[in-house]
Amino acid sequence: MIRDSGISGNGSLYGSRFKAGDVISASQLNDLNSGLMQGTVQPYLGAGVITSYGAGGTQVLYNPDYIPSSAGIQQFEISLFSEPQTPPDTGVDWFIQIGKGRVYAGYTTGNIDNGAGSKMDDTWVALGTFYVEKVAVCPTGSLDDGTDDTSPYVNGGGKIKLPAASIGETVLPVEVCLIRNPYPKIDGSLPANCNQCFPYLAVIQIGSDADTKTYPFAYQYPDNYLEYIQTLLGANQNITVYEPSGGGGYEPVGYNIPTLANVPDDSEAHLLNYNCQRVPIALLIWDSVKGVWSFNQIAIGTLAMPLNITCKQVNVVTTPYTTTAQNASNQDAWYSSYTGSDIFYDGATNRTTQ
Repeated sequence: MIRDSGISGNGSLYGSRFKAGDVISASQLNDLNSGLMQGTVQPYLGAGVITSYGAGGTQVLYNPDYIPSSAGIQQFEISLFSEPQTPPDTGVDWFIQIGKGRVYAGYTTGNIDNGAGSKMDDTWVALGTFYVEKVAVCPTGSLDDGTDDTSPYVNGGGKIKLPAASIGETVLPVEVCLIRNPYPKIDGSLPANCNQCFPYLAVIQIGSDADTKTYPFAYQYPDNYLEYIQTLLGANQNITVYEPSGGGGYEPVGYNIPTLANVPDDSEAHLLNYNCQRVPIALLIWDSVKGVWSFNQIAIGTLAMPLNITCKQVNVVTTPYTTTAQNASNQDAWYSSYTGSDIFYDGATNRTTQ
């Protein structure tokens, strides 16, 4: 109900528009609503002064700058949305944003001494907390960096464009995942700005070169583990045992007994195979009937990546054990370039604790 009593009871504000017994039209109500809205502050995003004029007076307020909040955005949460294409194109492009996140992970240090097969040189294992701030791998040209360091999303609130697709077209899914490799290349080197064993955020289209090279080299248990052979050096020792003789007495008999000479330190641990790790976060799927992307969030929140290390066997030998590492070519390929993908190791993941 509209009370047409004017301001403070001093006459009718709308007397010229509404008279007793008149029929009120829709256009008159719209006109009335416009007048009321002029006296209401209209908020907007961004800092600045808001001035509103109306019959009740002038209102001047200050609107503070909008600061994005991480409230409600969980770690590694995927936000999927579309935007109209730039004219004259009339379709839409699809994008994702990925929430920043932490990873608790074990990691290794040390190089591979190929002079003794896959012998490990000064290797040690530690536990760390890693903060994922940027995407390290994504389809070529798909990353649109943001500039808002306070954004809960990676790359300063940036977005990643999904592959172009149309209704009726079959498009391979896209996986958002964490990838990492516990050891460097076979020659001990690493690509620029890449850190051994750090978990890196990747957006990878299934079936791409990046998918092939970052997929664990042997995925079924226990083959997806890093397998070690611990070498134990043995030496023979001559001992004499007095055994009964045929005449009722005893006579010395010599025996050559293999005994454990020493248990080597970690430098005698030999890596039998190499393997990378990959943890899926979300799978994005193109619906060719509806013409939309959808996604399945597989993992969310703070994630953990234990080291995939196990001891395969223990040998007692008289000479140091050496072996040719399995998956050596796959190991080097993991650190190579990926056809159809951009790689941004620098600053993508940072270790926050030792």
